[in-house]
Amino acid sequence: MSDPLPPPLPPSPPAEGQSYALVAQACAMAVQDAVAYLRNVETVANAVIGVAQERLLAGADGDTLKTIATAQETVSAAVRTLEEVSAAATKILLEFPRN
Repeated sequence: MSDPLPPPLPPSPPAEGQSYALVAQACAMAVQDAVAYLRNVETVANAVIGVAQERLLAGADGDTLKTIATAQETVSAAVRTLEEVSAAATKILLEFPRN
């Protein structure tokens, strides 16, 4: 029977400045995700608005204008989300120690 493997070594402490770089990368990825979210929301909202406008041209009324307004508000909410994520990332980077 073979001997069991030795336990893994503990992780070494990050090199000077490496922690800040990792935090900066995480913040950048969070902002990228928020941008992708905004892009996807805009795509869906544009499709919804297009269908609603087609219905308006066809003579349907009902809640079509409300649907357009809701789609536009959804995009505005996604913009606010991007602003909030960007502000949080900026705050984290400004407050995180660089050494």
